[in-house]
Amino acid sequence: MIVLVSDSIIFVKRTAGKRLLAIDLKLQTILSEQDVLDLLNSTQEARIVSTLWSGDAFYETNCAAVHPDIDVDEFCKMQRTGRKVAARTVCTCIDEWIDSGKNGTRETASNRHESRAQQAALEAAAYWKTSRTVLETSTLSTLRLLPQDQSNFENPMWQARRIIALVLSSDLRLRIAKCRYKNCERPYFVFDKPNKTYEYGLFCCVEHNRSATVPTRVQARRRKFEDKLIAWAAKYVREHATPDWQANVIFKEKLAKRLTSLIAKEKAPTRDNVTKNWVTRNADQISQN
Repeated sequence: MIVLVSDSIIFVKRTAGKRLLAIDLKLQTILSEQDVLDLLNSTQEARIVSTLWSGDAFYETNCAAVHPDIDVDEFCKMQRTGRKVAARTVCTCIDEWIDSGKNGTRETASNRHESRAQQAALEAAAYWKTSRTVLETSTLSTLRLLPQDQSNFENPMWQARRIIALVLSSDLRLRIAKCRYKNCERPYFVFDKPNKTYEYGLFCCVEHNRSATVPTRVQARRRKFEDKLIAWAAKYVREHATPDWQANVIFKEKLAKRLTSLIAKEKAPTRDNVTKNWVTRNADQISQN
């Protein structure tokens, strides 16, 4: 019979006579962060055949020994469907969890919270609630976590919930990230600064950061410089203009020349000059500033 690879809760040795507390328990898991990353970064087919689901990728050959009365082809088709749904659930929940730390373009991993990742929280809770605990008689200090349904060959949805629960209950919950560069081939990665706020989100490398954010950064610099020009123009108008300055062509030409001279003093301006037409287009904003 196939035994599902699972996790254990270890009772840590404590001082005699003291009540058992949560800190006296330790979760021991064989699931590594690399296992999680490999699953998330794999193709759909690779996810389906991943050994994470049962610890044995050759379920086609083993199923006959477990269920001799079952049709192997039908069984394999059913298992593939189950694995596909389970893998999709893992990806959806991990994405939801990562997104819970985002605020527009900004991203702070330490801001992630279950209230903004409700599906992930529900799947994780389902794992802890529905798993059987089996005491290992050899040590009497270890509880094995196993699925309720012993007749299920793999139980991929239980395994999916297991992965989600272990991510959310470990430090990986703050270190796992997804690269925002849309063409990244392995978008899921780990990083070590969960308390830092990333203005344009998290990226797996500098190259992807630049590729994804250059247009946004350029637009932001242009908007910021335009706001500075408006402020300069507004100050000039307050100090020199007459009430009907918007209809005064000569005044607008003087204002444009003044702004152009100020631009020349800037280290990295986003434009070289300002014309009378620019003043006309932005006259309302200048008056309201």
